[in-house]
Amino acid sequence: MGYGYRIFDSMDDLDFVAWERLRSEAKASVFTDPRFVSAVQASMNQNCQFHYVVINDSSDRLVAFACLSIMTIDVADFADEGMLKQIIQRIPASLSRVRYFKMIVCGLPISTGHSLLALAPRCDGRQVFAILEKIIGELAAKTKANAIVYKEFERSDLPWTAPLLDLGYQHCITPPAYFLEAKFNNLDDYCTALRSHYRKQIKRSLRKCALAGVEIKVLTDAAEIVKVYTEEVHALYHQMHEKAQIKYESLSVDFLHELARRMSGPIHLIVLARASKIVAFGWCLQSSSSYHMMYAGLDFALNDDMDLYFNLHYAALDCALRSGVSKIELGVTADAFKKRLGCYAEPLHFFIKGVGPVMSLTVRYGSKFLLNRQPAIPSFDVFKV
Repeated sequence: MGYGYRIFDSMDDLDFVAWERLRSEAKASVFTDPRFVSAVQASMNQNCQFHYVVINDSSDRLVAFACLSIMTIDVADFADEGMLKQIIQRIPASLSRVRYFKMIVCGLPISTGHSLLALAPRCDGRQVFAILEKIIGELAAKTKANAIVYKEFERSDLPWTAPLLDLGYQHCITPPAYFLEAKFNNLDDYCTALRSHYRKQIKRSLRKCALAGVEIKVLTDAAEIVKVYTEEVHALYHQMHEKAQIKYESLSVDFLHELARRMSGPIHLIVLARASKIVAFGWCLQSSSSYHMMYAGLDFALNDDMDLYFNLHYAALDCALRSGVSKIELGVTADAFKKRLGCYAEPLHFFIKGVGPVMSLTVRYGSKFLLNRQPAIPSFDVFKV
């Protein structure tokens, strides 16, 4: 069966009925929601180029879609702390091409933990990837890109992404993301199921927060979220971003405002406030079956006294459990803390290759040093038998 394709530069030009049908058939994540993708493009158009590929069969039925982002990254942000990072940061300007990669990403220019590529069941995956390779190859030549990346996939995605290996891509693994099965009705129900040692830790943090006079609110109305989420509040996000071991993209307040306006309802802003001043927050996204903790910020000067980081997670857990979803996604890092919550870890996967012989060798032998993983944290037996 022959496939045809079309390329668009804006989500507004797409057939949303066909897109939504394929999202459902492919069981694609909430991050393929056109409203989410549109919010990303609207706020990042100045720094990234966006293209949307739709692939149809001979009956003009949509069988695959992909979001392509063209962006430049600083490799130092993804190197492990230590000597390698220092070496990369000292690369002279004349060799900037080694440090700053122009990349074509099959996905969004932000980390979501999910792919922006969807294939219909029973479609010819090899033919789909061959078409994408042709399109991306032409874009790479036109934009003088250094590398091509397909991201971010779970273990269950590996069988249908296998054709990428035959196309010369390197399979790489990122630090794990953490998930919790939502088997409880609320935070109290969850705490009751914990062994006493772990329950006492949570209760102690909750008391510290309450004694400090911190109030917790969950905002879902777009107008209210945009009103309270000011540049001053967003500065707390930058505090957390600066302390991150792996520095993913830095998000703008404009993107988060766009997200609130376009996805009012599914977007939750959890705020911890003291004397009407926000001291911590978390942006979360709810779908019909899952709850995603996405972006957060907190005042680190107050963190030790109020356990803000811990209490932000407990508030989000309570909100997620009350929403009736089946799975909660807590994102990456803070491995030991999330294991003590009873989370299980799953590594994420991406595929990368260089453009041209020099960059191909650079990517092939250099990619293993990026997104360096720490030793695995053992699981904790946190729940009662």
